[in-house]
Amino acid sequence: MEVIKEDINAALILPSDARWNESLRRLDHDFYHLPEYAVLCSQDGDAKPLAFVAKADDQEIFIPFLLREIPKTLTGGVRFYDLTSCYGYPSPLFSRALDLNFLKQSFEILHGMANDLKIVSGFLRLHPLLMPPLDWIRGLGVLVYHGETVWIDLETNQDIVRTFRKGHRETLRKLSAEKYSVELNNWNQYDQFISIYTDTMKRLNASPSYFFPQNYFGRLRDALGKKLFLCTVISQSGEFASGSLFTKVGGFCQYHLAGTAETHLRMAPGKLIIAHIAHEFQRLGARWLHLGGGVGGKEDSLFKFKAGFSDKRAPFYTLRIVFDAEKMRNFTQNTAGTATNNEFFPPYRFSKAA
Repeated sequence: MEVIKEDINAALILPSDARWNESLRRLDHDFYHLPEYAVLCSQDGDAKPLAFVAKADDQEIFIPFLLREIPKTLTGGVRFYDLTSCYGYPSPLFSRALDLNFLKQSFEILHGMANDLKIVSGFLRLHPLLMPPLDWIRGLGVLVYHGETVWIDLETNQDIVRTFRKGHRETLRKLSAEKYSVELNNWNQYDQFISIYTDTMKRLNASPSYFFPQNYFGRLRDALGKKLFLCTVISQSGEFASGSLFTKVGGFCQYHLAGTAETHLRMAPGKLIIAHIAHEFQRLGARWLHLGGGVGGKEDSLFKFKAGFSDKRAPFYTLRIVFDAEKMRNFTQNTAGTATNNEFFPPYRFSKAA
């Protein structure tokens, strides 16, 4: 679907469309915005990967998302849809040259497309390090703040470990004394990492969104190729102690998934991973290593662990958009046995957390 309004050319495109990568070449972006990643995320949720692109001269907007059909039990058997972000921070991207009028007109076009396609709502996760002016975003939907995330400045911080919390530095010395060692991109350990990651999520009673099908990890590696990094820690006796997946796209590096063997929890070997990968990404010329925040944006033990590596913070927001208020109310009322949950959007999916 393509629309030309005044000087704005806008379209909904598939990952196979050349315009997807053309937009990314012009815009600062992360791995969450790659067409391969959109396809990967669509495969586990019966969804269609799309992106909305709008351009006028040197101004541009790019919004990747998944198009999902709303359960027909809620819609009376009629096909309606909603939009959601892929896992992570696949935020809307904005050109550096941007004005509020272009932004508003582009979202008006998006609303029109949504109405034509019977799209009821949209849920977008914003990237903490790729944020436009908040006042502009607030005019596009309901902006919800979820908490702070942690990032490490790789560009100006030459002595990274020196900025770590004292307790983290002491742990690194103990790990070194105990002969724990780090390995980078030893993919022979990938199966061990997958197993440890899954065990870690079970131990933490993590929500279903943190669990992935077994074949997800292979597909993730196929999709990202050399943009995906596996960093592992091995004990002196040769045991797999901890592992993490990271990504690097341009200057952006992300701490994606991590797990630690229960028998090595006391030593916190994951700290050795962060120290090692930060230096490696710095050597590769990256600018930022984004560690993320706590579970659900909370300042929990995970957040405190990450906060020990840097005092840099960035806010995490989501944007909730209602394209059809009447259908939103009707479908929410049809959600059997569940009261509206203000923490969940869209509310009509809350009972199935879908």
